[in-house]
Amino acid sequence: MIQPKISDFVGNESSRKKIVEWLVKWSNGSKPLLLVGPPGVGKTSFVQAMCREFDIDLIELNASDTRNKNTISQVVFPIFSNISLTGKNFLLFLDEIDGISNREDSGGLDLLIELFKEATVRIVMAANKSNEAVKKVSKVSKTVTFSPVPPRLSMLYLDKILRMENSSIKVDDRLELIRNCSGD
Repeated sequence: MIQPKISDFVGNESSRKKIVEWLVKWSNGSKPLLLVGPPGVGKTSFVQAMCREFDIDLIELNASDTRNKNTISQVVFPIFSNISLTGKNFLLFLDEIDGISNREDSGGLDLLIELFKEATVRIVMAANKSNEAVKKVSKVSKTVTFSPVPPRLSMLYLDKILRMENSSIKVDDRLELIRNCSGD
């Protein structure tokens, strides 16, 4: 399977630029990034592509699976020792941060917020929607918003792929494909 590159993404240009700038300028104590936008707009895929291109080890956790204080401590504290198994730089990616709820998750959210205040590793989080957890996390992070890709850009990208593949699809089928992808 071919892995996408940063240059393969369309839409959300200013958001993607902010993420790359944050990565390049990152230093100990930099605020984590919080990416907010609906599912399927490229938040996770872009972080994965960026880490590949910048040769950064990516540690991905689904925050809605790792949510109570004890579990987060066991998983996240070793990461904050700032040592990668390969000796490379790394980035901690917490997906679905909007799945954490402070009351139900026994202090997990509060622990993460404390860790974020003096981050010693690169941290990027993703959320599909804004809720109480996301609002709390946004106070100690830099928020970058993603939107669905406009149909016009999707069509241009589809046309590019068809040309590269020396293929074609009827206009009505292309329009239906773009409509059905809903900016994904």
